Amino acid sequence: MMAGNGDPARLLDAAQRLLASDRPDLREEGFRALDVAATRGLPTAQLALGKMHDPRYWREGSPLPHASALVAAAYYSRAVRGGATDARGELESLCGRMRAGIEGLDTESRDRAVTQYCN
Repeated sequence: MMAGNGDPARLLDAAQRLLASDRPDLREEGFRALDVAATRGLPTAQLALGKMHDPRYWREGSPLPHASALVAAAYYSRAVRGGATDARGELESLCGRMRAGIEGLDTESRDRAVTQYCN
């Protein structure tokens, strides 16, 4: 299985191909491969997972049952720390939407997320 592959960049490549499939089972496998690549520290995989969780990008048919601004912020933050240049803009955009209350978070969750990821 892909999870055994040691190269996060190869996992990301395979994940992107699988996520583009029309078959839900292959998209799910792609999501798992992407998660492994992100866990192994690949900033571009962390950015991709952030986008998958971001309410701005989430779509029906996603391997995820719903969007999560909090999870997206965590992945974007990891990607920024890892050097993914596009991640900073995504995190800043998400933080702006969270501060404005657009993402539907309760006040406590929003304040915690903004403090943790947006300062």
